[in-house]
Amino acid sequence: MVIAPWSEIYPSLFLVVGLALAGHVYATDVLPTPPSRMHGSLCNRSESCQDKNRQGKRYSLPVYCKVNDYPSKPLNPCCLWYALAMVTMTDIARDLKVSVVTVSKVLRNDGKISPATRKRVLRRAKELNYQMNWVARSLVTRRTYTIGLLLPNFTHPFFAEIAKSVAETIRPHGYHVIISYFEEDPELEARETDTLLARQVDGLIIASAQSPNRVEVFERIQQRKVPYVLIDRPVAGVNASFVGVNNEVVGRLATEHLITQGCRRIAHLHGPGTGIAIGRLEGYRQALAKHGRPAPASYIVDGGYGDDTGYEAMRQLLRRHPIPDGVFCYNDPVAIGAIKAIRESGLDVPRDIAVAGAGNVHYSDLLAVPLTTVDQGTSQIGKLAAELLLQRITSKRFVRPKKIIISPKLVVRLSSQHRYVEKLEHATLSIAPTKNSIGRDLGSVKVVSRSEKRHVRPLVRALAIDKRES
Repeated sequence: MVIAPWSEIYPSLFLVVGLALAGHVYATDVLPTPPSRMHGSLCNRSESCQDKNRQGKRYSLPVYCKVNDYPSKPLNPCCLWYALAMVTMTDIARDLKVSVVTVSKVLRNDGKISPATRKRVLRRAKELNYQMNWVARSLVTRRTYTIGLLLPNFTHPFFAEIAKSVAETIRPHGYHVIISYFEEDPELEARETDTLLARQVDGLIIASAQSPNRVEVFERIQQRKVPYVLIDRPVAGVNASFVGVNNEVVGRLATEHLITQGCRRIAHLHGPGTGIAIGRLEGYRQALAKHGRPAPASYIVDGGYGDDTGYEAMRQLLRRHPIPDGVFCYNDPVAIGAIKAIRESGLDVPRDIAVAGAGNVHYSDLLAVPLTTVDQGTSQIGKLAAELLLQRITSKRFVRPKKIIISPKLVVRLSSQHRYVEKLEHATLSIAPTKNSIGRDLGSVKVVSRSEKRHVRPLVRALAIDKRES
């Protein structure tokens, strides 16, 4: 007979004792009241457990024994068993004398259940610290109840608003969102997509950066038979559901607005080489051609997609001769960077250069120069995309790809009011100090043309405040 040396026995012995102690302490001090199915099985081996059970009048279930109840006794095996036990819907149903189906509907917030029963089930689930076993549920339903959301940028308020809207839409249906971003890198987007597919997500919502000649990533998704919806950025050659705006219309709206403001030399800071940037550039060119205006190549500069790239691109435009008097920017962050560069150069927005963006981020009206922009219906994009994806996931039949196009809207603010600032400078004005409801000097405006009064008054206020601050 060969006996193992102590050096090999000690680690195993310590492991067994450690697990027993950890299970005992965890069961006595951390875990909630154990499930009713355990009553009368292992716990009746310990007198202290039975004593505690008799004192626990609030529940019919046994109450855990404390460590100091039996300091001189060996470890109670029932406590380790409780540490490994999990509360199930069957336990809740047995305690309340209702069906497991009823408990399931309440916990999933599904079906018609009376308010009284719903309240009882939720209260009992909380008392037992019930946690849904997602692995078991997935094995039964063959779903993970997760949706992958692939975004090019986390910091852009436009995509943050979409993520918020998607989560709020799918949460009542028992789904959760796994968000991944790829920094406008098509290669990273493909790897992140494969990772989400490996995690067995039930569907994908993608704002893709893939070019039209690279659709392999979508072919892999289709091979796995995972439903997906494209948002904001259509990809040519991919027959998939899409929710977004017509980007040519976005470009036309912003550019035509700058034309109506009297701008004659309109430049464009275009975005990355995606479908959305191409569409907005085309809309810019269409608007200029419609009004017989040229679109010089020197006035079309790569503005990237952030405020820092917009700042550098605008500095390039300011070195052109003559400098533009109007700029349509790919998105709002690019426009914010452009405004910063213009003001740093000693020029004024909108007196010298009018600026318009796209996206209508939530802080556009809070800037030093409130930004004119094109609203794309951001929250509506996220909501409609999530509803469309849920429909495809839950449908037992094939659902044809559906395209939902949201009508963009022009939101006019101070940054593009080029014409009215010029009129303001030539108008005869008299400014008398007045007080508003919070006691702030605003000034009252008297203009020659009464029809222009509603346009000029807010500009005088903004310019007067800006002048006082400078």
